[in-house]
Amino acid sequence: YVKTTSTDNARTIIPKTIDLQDVVFNISRTALLVNSLNNNLNENLKFATEDKIHQPYRLKLIPGLDDIIKTSINSGALGSFLCGSGPAIMTITKSNVSGISKNIMLKASDLNIQGQMILSKPTSIGAHSPNKPKYLILYLSKHYLGELYKTLNLVVQKYGGSSLASAE
Repeated sequence: YVKTTSTDNARTIIPKTIDLQDVVFNISRTALLVNSLNNNLNENLKFATEDKIHQPYRLKLIPGLDDIIKTSINSGALGSFLCGSGPAIMTITKSNVSGISKNIMLKASDLNIQGQMILSKPTSIGAHSPNKPKYLILYLSKHYLGELYKTLNLVVQKYGGSSLASAE
């Protein structure tokens, strides 16, 4: 059983008006994320990847994704969050990649959410064809993501998985 969402459907679930407190929360998290990545403050990434504008609403489209995010954090990930409109999840880690990956896949299996793990190599210069990138990002993608999955798969094939994230 493969669960998917369409971007159009995921957009309709977000309220037309957003509380100022939630906007301030997200802006502060964006600033924290940039500062944390620029200054190698990994301990902040769990908080820097929190969201109150789209994630709480979009997670309702595919029950269980929140449990997978919690599992990745509890397994030692530095941060984990819904990627785009879903149903992909991105998890940031510097160590224990195999343990975190295994726990994510076990939790997804328990929830009957089929998926595929894609390891991506981050880069500080965005989408490009890198020579020797470092591993840092763990990316969970559902097996069939429609157009999003096709696009990500092409990027992974073309650039060796290094253009899905930009963090150093």
